Amino acid sequence: MREALTRWCLDLQAHTGLSSIVLGGRRAWQETAVESKASDVDLYAFCGDGLYARMPRLADTLRGAGVRRVVRERSAFLELHYVLTDLPEIDLKVMRWSTVDAVLAAPPNLDELYLEKMHSLHHYRVIIDDSGDGLRRIDRAARRRPADLAALLPYAFESYVKHAWGVAKQGLRRGEPLVGSHLARRALDHLVLVEYLLNDTYPPPFKWRMHDAALAGLRRGDLIRSVATTLEFTPGLSLADHADGLRALEAEILADPGAAGIPGRSPDAWWWAP
Repeated sequence: MREALTRWCLDLQAHTGLSSIVLGGRRAWQETAVESKASDVDLYAFCGDGLYARMPRLADTLRGAGVRRVVRERSAFLELHYVLTDLPEIDLKVMRWSTVDAVLAAPPNLDELYLEKMHSLHHYRVIIDDSGDGLRRIDRAARRRPADLAALLPYAFESYVKHAWGVAKQGLRRGEPLVGSHLARRALDHLVLVEYLLNDTYPPPFKWRMHDAALAGLRRGDLIRSVATTLEFTPGLSLADHADGLRALEAEILADPGAAGIPGRSPDAWWWAP
């Protein structure tokens, strides 16, 4: 399958002039080789503004590429979906170099699109990069990683505290269970972000963040899965039960030595007694 995918990419390059094509960040080559045909392969192609504008027309005339089901114009990229006979379905996402550069120029932040793009830059597998532009940008992302993760950690923690404080104040003290439950889920999301950052990794895209394969790489991944499963699927749990589950998970995560220097971290967890 690896060879067939490479041939498809070379044909795509010859037809369009794309100079950089990489395999998406979710799976490595060897994982793709055994992946079920029911699963998409994510390919990313990068180009300048001029070629980007011509891509829909070029895609229409790409012979031998398989049956193209749909073209979607997204805010940051053009998405083309192909159904092939000898490969899994392919999601081809064509992105301008200017978009990648804008992500790399942005200060570290918790926006989901930013986190997704930075995670991808750290997990791309290069297939074609004739110009070297892709490798240069991947290297740039790798070099800024330590500083980025260090900057994101206090933001993720502060966001967790803000939502946990809302669970205690609005949900429990003021008796607003709907608001409290919504805030509790948001608090859990940010606590999971803290765990990924303490494990020295960019959080994966949101839809994969609680996947077994992603959690398996975390020091407290099994605990996160257990607590989240209990909170989401146990009938009749009260908001106080949710708060207790969050506090227990918080205690384990914040006991990590890497959390010792987080600004605002407090042994009395004042946010639970507003």
